Amino acid sequence: MDVPPNPTSDPVQSIFDKITEVLSAYGWTILFFVVVANLIWSHLYPKYKKWRERQENEERDAQYKKRSITLYS
Repeated sequence: MDVPPNPTSDPVQSIFDKITEVLSAYGWTILFFVVVANLIWSHLYPKYKKWRERQENEERDAQYKKRSITLYS
C-alpha cells in the first residue's frame, strides 16, 4: 500500500514540525506559566486600575486648583 505524497509545502511543514516539537516538549510548562500569569494579572489589574484612577483624579484636582488660584489672583 503506497502512501500518497503530502500536499503541504516544505517550509509550512517545517514550521509546523518545529511548533509541534516545542509544544510536545514544553507544553505543560507553557500552560503552567500562562495560568500563573493570568492569575497574577487578574489579581493585580484591579489594583492598577484604582491606582491609575487616583492618579488621574489628583492630576485633575491639581489642574482645578491651579486654575482657581490664577482666577482669584
